[in-house]
Amino acid sequence: MKYRHFVSVPGPLPGPPPGAGSLSRYRAAPAASTPVAAPVNTAAPTIPRGVHRTPPVVQLLSHAGPAYSRPLANAALQAHLAGGDARAVCDAVSAAARRLGFTCAVRTHDVYAAGMPSFPGVRVLTTLVMVDLVPA
Repeated sequence: MKYRHFVSVPGPLPGPPPGAGSLSRYRAAPAASTPVAAPVNTAAPTIPRGVHRTPPVVQLLSHAGPAYSRPLANAALQAHLAGGDARAVCDAVSAAARRLGFTCAVRTHDVYAAGMPSFPGVRVLTTLVMVDLVPA
């Protein structure tokens, strides 16, 4: 299972400092003689005020019919409705692909839009989930 999370926004978002992503807890432990720094907050960043989050959009890159695209889109939607972030959506989509007999590569990209008439003064956020299915 491979996935990577990309974010493209028109300015900095509140959250952990650069390099303090969720993978920082897997770094190698420092040597015993090296001073140990304070633990890094690895919690997922919260959605700032003034942002409306919509359900993720799943795009299959391989040619698969609705029998495969619907369960993957449903898995992404369920992870979103449960309050999951992009990593939880990726995990849910990967698990659904395995149940369907595929391995997959998943890439996500958060997309923001401002100035939408339905949400005045609010940025609208959605996650684009690109899935490349490979038969297992």
